[in-house]
Amino acid sequence: MAGSAGGHNGVKSIIAHLGSDRFPRLKIGIGNANDGARNETQNSMTSHVLGKFSTSETNELENTLATAAEAVQFSLSEGVEAAANAFNTSKKPEA
Repeated sequence: MAGSAGGHNGVKSIIAHLGSDRFPRLKIGIGNANDGARNETQNSMTSHVLGKFSTSETNELENTLATAAEAVQFSLSEGVEAAANAFNTSKKPEA
C-alpha cells in the first residue's frame, strides 16, 4: 500500500501531511487529452485535467463516481486487495 506521488501534487500533499506514503489509493482514469494521442504535452494534459467536462464526459461522471463510491465501500468491508481485484478494469498484458 505504499507508493510515490507519481507526479500528482494532491497525493504529494497527502504524503507530506501524513508523513508517510503508506495508505491505499483509489485511482480513476481521466481519459486522453488528445483523443488517444500518446505524445501529449504537459500543457495539454494539465488543460485536460483542469478543464471543463465535455457533454459526454459529464454523462459518464455520475456512473464513474457511483462506481468509485462502491469501490471505497467494498474496500472498507472486504479489504483493499479484494476491492482492487473486483474493480480494476485495466487489462495488463501477461509477461
